[in-house]
Amino acid sequence: MRTKLRGAPKKAPGPFALFRSEVMADVVRENKGLKTGELAKKVGELWKAVPDDKKVEYQKRADVLKEEYDKKLTEFRRDKIYSTFLKERMRVKLKENKQVNLWDAPKKPKSVFALYAEKHKQEVPAGKGEGKGVSALKQKFSQASEEEKKALEEQAKNLKEKYMQDVREFKESDKYKQYEKTDKAIQRELSTAGLKVLTVKFLNAAPPQPPKSPFAVFVSEKRKASAEPEGAKKSKEAKREEVVGFTKEWAKLDKPSKAAYESTYKDKMKEWEAEVKAFMAQDIWKEYLAEAKEFKVPVTNLLAQRASALRQLSGGVGLPERPEAMPARPPDAYKVFSEEKSPEVDGDKEQLLKMWEGMSVEDKAKYFTEASKLQQEYDKQMAEFKKTDEGKNYFRDVSRILRVKKVKRAKEVYLKDMPKMPPSALKVFMAKEMAELKKTSPLMKGFEAKKLAEEKWKTMDPADKQKLEQEAEEALQAYRDKMAEFKKTTEFTKFTRAKLTSAPPAKPTGAPVKPLSALRAYMKEMQGLGKKREELEKDFNELPEADKNARLEKAKELQNKYAEELAEFRKTPEFKTYQKFQFLHQKRTNCTLAKYKFCADAPKKPAAAIMLFMGDKRKDIMRDHPELKGTQVLGKASELWNAMSPEERGPWLQKEKEAKDVYNKKMEEFKNSENYKAYMKVVNRYQKGKAKAKGAGKGKGKGKAPDAGQAPKGPEYRDRAKERRELKGEYETIAQEFENHGEVSVEQSKYLGGDMAHTHLVKGLDFALLSKVRTEITKQQKAEELQEQRKQRKAGLDKKKRFETPLGKRVYFSVVETMHPHHVSFKKRMQNMTKALALGQRIRGAPSTFLPGRMAYEFDTGMSQGSSDIPRTIFASKEDAPKVDMSKRVAPILIETV
Repeated sequence: MRTKLRGAPKKAPGPFALFRSEVMADVVRENKGLKTGELAKKVGELWKAVPDDKKVEYQKRADVLKEEYDKKLTEFRRDKIYSTFLKERMRVKLKENKQVNLWDAPKKPKSVFALYAEKHKQEVPAGKGEGKGVSALKQKFSQASEEEKKALEEQAKNLKEKYMQDVREFKESDKYKQYEKTDKAIQRELSTAGLKVLTVKFLNAAPPQPPKSPFAVFVSEKRKASAEPEGAKKSKEAKREEVVGFTKEWAKLDKPSKAAYESTYKDKMKEWEAEVKAFMAQDIWKEYLAEAKEFKVPVTNLLAQRASALRQLSGGVGLPERPEAMPARPPDAYKVFSEEKSPEVDGDKEQLLKMWEGMSVEDKAKYFTEASKLQQEYDKQMAEFKKTDEGKNYFRDVSRILRVKKVKRAKEVYLKDMPKMPPSALKVFMAKEMAELKKTSPLMKGFEAKKLAEEKWKTMDPADKQKLEQEAEEALQAYRDKMAEFKKTTEFTKFTRAKLTSAPPAKPTGAPVKPLSALRAYMKEMQGLGKKREELEKDFNELPEADKNARLEKAKELQNKYAEELAEFRKTPEFKTYQKFQFLHQKRTNCTLAKYKFCADAPKKPAAAIMLFMGDKRKDIMRDHPELKGTQVLGKASELWNAMSPEERGPWLQKEKEAKDVYNKKMEEFKNSENYKAYMKVVNRYQKGKAKAKGAGKGKGKGKAPDAGQAPKGPEYRDRAKERRELKGEYETIAQEFENHGEVSVEQSKYLGGDMAHTHLVKGLDFALLSKVRTEITKQQKAEELQEQRKQRKAGLDKKKRFETPLGKRVYFSVVETMHPHHVSFKKRMQNMTKALALGQRIRGAPSTFLPGRMAYEFDTGMSQGSSDIPRTIFASKEDAPKVDMSKRVAPILIETV
């Protein structure tokens, strides 16, 4: 079959074809009787003899004809005739492919009704209509016996199975593979041709792409300003040299000039996006979508490139929406200049840029000063905004998102060469087996293939399975070795630091800000000029002497003021809290990094008994309770665990104990390793530093230990041990006091140590020891008294308690005795009592004194042994107590009574 393309323009001839059309008639006339091939050779010889300048003329004529042909072809491709031709050609090619390559394909088997009709078609009159042909067979089939239908169904089933087997065998043949290959080529041909048609017909009418960057805007303006004619062709080398020159010029521009090009770029992007949205709202875009569907080509999203770029810039996660109350960033020096001069040039941005670049530094200083004032006002407004709840929430969200981006960026930069973990033995087997099943059974569903592969894995020969597992284990060990080497690299260390470290604590509000030096203040004023640091330092040194001295004097005054404010701020609680947070942040960061570095091989803590139980029973619970999902399964397992007796929990408790023993043994071995010692070295450094940090904030050098063999200097230090040895100072009268001490009573002397005649004289820090000894002796006496009381109770020497009323006895034993804080069941009874009171439970037979909320006992649960342990009774009047409905069990209570 063939399809004709009527109305298509004829292809333009080349230079040789033009020459042949001119000389062919003469060649045929001069060489009568020659065949076509010999005539073509004659024409070729004549073409070789044509001079080069003549060939150039033919080439020019051919180029003109080619341009005309391209225009006609483009217009023709816009016509619906060409689109219809492409679709018809694809339909014809697909049909030819089926007829050629699927001629020997298995034919579909007959259905049950078709088998019945073939058997009984001679029993009904032929023809169409009621009571004839198919209609009569349908009526006869509806009245057929069940045995005959079952027999036909069995026959149809066997035919279908045979057909499926034949199809599987046919799909393995070369004929079917050739069919698939040809079919894909036809589809690809249509998609390519259709894409060209759609581009010519629709996408070329879309708004042209805008510049890709501010630099592209700069290059475009430079090219427009050049004297070269528009559309002039250049070689790749010439274009590359031109771009290199523009790059150097771009690097010399100051910051405001670049910002202006950035602003122009953003404006053009906004204009382009508006034009694209307007274009996509037209009918032509709907026609494009319809034809793209017919040609089976993906729809081109005109804004996809822009959206993709924005996603890459933002790291895949967008920042939170800017609050309305957040102050807007102030304009820089160039924008201040533009706002002032824009009316003079009617907003011409190119003219504004030329004016700015032509200004001297002294003329620009005015705008830099104005921009600096606006920046200071903005900083104050931003500081106030950060104190509000809205500002705190916004910057908290920004910090969180930036942290995610930081980790993602670190992963992309530092983990490019990280080894990939190999698949497990099961995964390798499943992938290989499912690929084979897909070849042998192409009509099989994915889940069916997966199920068959899993069953094959379970029934697999143990030797073959062991071989696969051994290969997977070798690959895993090789991966671990590579990973261990990779973790030693600087790239992994940098990634770890980026992942685990957090931002340092923010400086407290009200903290003085360190002022800039004179040089840095000058550099900040001139930062928009695009000059390097060395150039700005040179300009600062070349300033007039008076101006330079004024700047230095102002910086000195600000520095002195800052020192005074800082000294006052260091006395505040906020500074001490900030120091504490600084210390904790440093400790947390370095300890986390040390743990990640040195404790990677530390043994993992074993699972608790309840977690082992949940792991064993999870599948059973999911089988018995299919309605439970996720955490509900864990909740059910927890209920089962709580309902079990200690004997039933025994197997899992034993597993937990065994796992703990193994863990403790491994942990003891790990604690002797060099890695653990290195980790503890970091931890101990901060534990020691924590004790020193208590006196922080009182100046440098406080709390430092003196060097060995050298006494600390200072007016407050006294070597009392030396004075005592040499009996100097207040120790000159020690001998006299020692003699008089013999008259001290035994009760007083026992606190000083020694006996009545020989004791120590307590001076200075020894009084602290005296107080400590006295406290220990007092505690020992009280403990002995308490022990004696316990012995008396055990021996039955204490008096038997007597009660005047049964209610008093019941209250005592149910409340006072059993609710004593030292009683073994105190905690359990308090919990039960709280639940009962919360439910409004009342003491049976109790008078109105025990109404809920009227009387309560207050216990001191933190009392020491030997203290007064009598609870304090709190009464409320009957009127103040909440009303109780005696007909109901639940009654309201005051929460403070519980």
